[in-house]
Amino acid sequence: SADEAHAAFLKSGAFKAAGKGASEEGAIAVAFVTAQLGKPYEWAAEGPDSYDCSGLTSQAWAAAKRTIPRTSQEQWRQLPRVGLKDMRPG
Repeated sequence: SADEAHAAFLKSGAFKAAGKGASEEGAIAVAFVTAQLGKPYEWAAEGPDSYDCSGLTSQAWAAAKRTIPRTSQEQWRQLPRVGLKDMRPG
């Protein structure tokens, strides 16, 4: 199932390859997203019963008390780019 695959990925330590774990806020955002697994995708939805991509990320960061733009276009324009070697959870 998708839940089992996701859990296996999180347990695999793949994120540790970058050398850093999640920040406290990042861990909260990841926990929020993980709790939404199985909910349907719906364009322009921002929860709690369904989400679109940017709705999910904006709500995840809101759970961590961080405000990010609502739409994917705004997120792309306003948020910093992170190189692959610098990625970590959250």
